Amino acid sequence: MLSWDYLTHNSSFMISKRKNKNYNISRPQKSEHCRKFSLSLILQRINCLLNHLQPFTVLACRLWLANIFFFAGLAKIKSWNSTIFLFQYEYNIPLIPVKLAAFLATSIELICPIMLIIGLGSRLSAAILLCLTAIIEITYIHNQEHIYWAMLLLIIIAFGPGRLAFDHWLKEYYAKLG
Repeated sequence: MLSWDYLTHNSSFMISKRKNKNYNISRPQKSEHCRKFSLSLILQRINCLLNHLQPFTVLACRLWLANIFFFAGLAKIKSWNSTIFLFQYEYNIPLIPVKLAAFLATSIELICPIMLIIGLGSRLSAAILLCLTAIIEITYIHNQEHIYWAMLLLIIIAFGPGRLAFDHWLKEYYAKLG
């Protein structure tokens, strides 16, 4: 049996006094266990931080893509005759009349980015912009940026617009009702 003097003076034991005067005697943990515990704790904290940053990351993707497509649409609408000329002689869109192709591309580039910004119908808007990006890539010019746009649009399609979107707030509202 251990004596009180042995417990209080031996460095391998630790004593903590509780309010109800019970004594909790425990051995210090091994250093390897402490390292595993602290590493898992660090990984949990990093995971928690990344989960809190996810809505802001997806919002940044949505804003960046909206900026690209919206200003492209504004450039087309600013000089409509030049846009028609480009669609007729430069872009070579098959199967669709030139004026219809110009109108569709311009309206997509002006409407979908606004929907991406507010987060309303984000997955649908991202899917439409992904199709437009594929058409640009196939018919006009191969550009490495189109691959980046496609990847970011696929992230929005796969994971949704995040918590900072009107879609998310509508989903929560209707979940409370029903």
